[in-house]
Amino acid sequence: MYHKKITNIDLIVKSLIKNVKNMKKLIFSSITLVMILMIVIVSCKKDVSNTEKDVSVTGVTLNNPNLMLGVGDTATLIVTVLPETAANKTVTWASSNVLVASVMPNGLVTALSKGTTTIVVTTTDGGYSASCSVKVDDILVTDVKLNKNSLVLDIDETETLIATVFPENATIKDVYYSINNPAVAIVGGFNGTITPIGLGKATITVTTVDGSKTDKCELEVIKRVPVTGVTLNKTNIELGVGTTEQLIATVIPYNASNQNVTWSSSNSSIASVDSVGLVSANDEGTVKIIVTTEDGSFTEKCEVKCIYFTSPVVTTLEPTNVVYSGGGYDVSATFTGEITDAGTPPYIRRGFVYSSFYDPLGYGPGCPYPAPGWISVSGSGVGQFSRNISGECPLYVRAYVETTLGITYGNVVTIWWEDK
Repeated sequence: MYHKKITNIDLIVKSLIKNVKNMKKLIFSSITLVMILMIVIVSCKKDVSNTEKDVSVTGVTLNNPNLMLGVGDTATLIVTVLPETAANKTVTWASSNVLVASVMPNGLVTALSKGTTTIVVTTTDGGYSASCSVKVDDILVTDVKLNKNSLVLDIDETETLIATVFPENATIKDVYYSINNPAVAIVGGFNGTITPIGLGKATITVTTVDGSKTDKCELEVIKRVPVTGVTLNKTNIELGVGTTEQLIATVIPYNASNQNVTWSSSNSSIASVDSVGLVSANDEGTVKIIVTTEDGSFTEKCEVKCIYFTSPVVTTLEPTNVVYSGGGYDVSATFTGEITDAGTPPYIRRGFVYSSFYDPLGYGPGCPYPAPGWISVSGSGVGQFSRNISGECPLYVRAYVETTLGITYGNVVTIWWEDK
């Protein structure tokens, strides 16, 4: 019984030893297989790398098979080596006639003289080539333009005209100048310099040597009268904010050749001025409006005081003591208006303005009476006047107050002849 148990254990041990040996063989086989696969992969990569490295050139092309250039012009030829994956894309360039055109290693072709040549590009790998036929000839002039087509010169001045020849790459850009009235000025034959010698008018013509293209400049030679000063119609004014005032400049002497002036303000946020001297009051304060002559830069100034003010108030305007005569066609009346002096600055005058128009200040339809009449009053603003009205024409009356800042008017009051 004991012997049998020992035998069974022995069998189990032998079986385990056998299995271990089999596992060693399996592991060794797996390691061997992995190593073989790695060798294959490395070999494949090496083969692919060698394949890419060894891609050969199969051809070459140029972007332009023909070129037309003027002497001095340049153009760049672009080369394409085939296939795109070719390993060696280096090329060489050559010109069959280097006196006509040269070529640089980057394909830049320069036209040197009239004639024809062939530009050839050749691949280093395989010796494939492509060519471009180049013809070099004159670029003809198509037009010419002067920088000025009219010119006024003082007899003591000079001026040089500038001619531009088209196209820019024209081969022959030479021009010459002529004048149809040499008693007025002398013009340089090839440089366009004008030297006046007498008063009058003339036409200067520029002509191209190539193609005889022309352009003209109308010249007038005068004796200028220089500016000696400038004055303003006002040198001090007061303006209410929001109002305007027109300044008038007089250039001295009156017959000065250049009457142009410019306007400016020392502070445009307070008072601005436009190009013709119209001053606008924008805020309270004091500024200087300056006029400057273009010729000689002479100046004159006007001090402008801008103030806020309350318009004078016309409170009442009622006709009283109306008297009619002459069959009702003549009327006289006393107009009592309380004209309050509530403005700043104080009033200069006040009173009434009357007319047969529907508004004494307007030009609308109405009876054919003369221009409006003005009545100035003082004190409380009581005024009395007589006015003849005929037919069915009414009489229109307004009260007014005048200050240095302008005139303020009341509403229109109407008197009808039927009211008698």
